[in-house]
Amino acid sequence: MSWDKEKTLKYIKKKHKVSEEKVEETREFMKIRKAIAKALSSGPKTIPQIAEIMGLPLADVTYNVMTCRKYGYIEETGEVSDDDYYYYELKGRK
Repeated sequence: MSWDKEKTLKYIKKKHKVSEEKVEETREFMKIRKAIAKALSSGPKTIPQIAEIMGLPLADVTYNVMTCRKYGYIEETGEVSDDDYYYYELKGRK
């Protein structure tokens, strides 16, 4: 018996609808993730530096930087700024 990948994917998509709210949340996170990556493309930065570049509140950027860190998109450099913030960089940039 052969496995039909296309049929399986169609079945899963039909049975497991994703809410429009969840789709929009994912789109928004992807935009923010790209903006964080752009901010870090010129080198390591702290969360306040990223927030300033992005023009977003510190709390929002903190949440999204931690999410990016959790999923392996960015990482801490091991360095700490004078005001005790860690520096972050794109994963694999060392």
